[in-house]
Amino acid sequence: MEKTSKRVVATFDLLETIVKNCIDIVHMLVAEKGVLPEMVKIVKKKPDFQVKEKILILIDTWQEALGGAGARYPQFFSAYQDLLCIGAVFPQRTERSAPIITTPQTHPLTSYPQNLHNPESRPDAA
Repeated sequence: MEKTSKRVVATFDLLETIVKNCIDIVHMLVAEKGVLPEMVKIVKKKPDFQVKEKILILIDTWQEALGGAGARYPQFFSAYQDLLCIGAVFPQRTERSAPIITTPQTHPLTSYPQNLHNPESRPDAA
């Protein structure tokens, strides 16, 4: 694997760790801020095998744990469907595959900060 591909895979490893270990707001940001369509674009460009496989594993895992057509974040399922439509073959899941396990929040957010939903409302957005 070339140096650039190693960096891309390491970046996705970091993103995977963040998604697995952080609260719901991170899932919302990944779903709503264009991360998933960018991942689909990378797969469409036929990248290095390890990069493609990492993206396919992540999207498959995330759509199962967080997505689904009727889930809170259907964007995960949509990205999965987009990849299926272009003929992507997802790697087989193994027993060693770590699922996304999120512990219940002791103090769940009742609402998200406004600037996450509407970036134009931030004071520095001018």
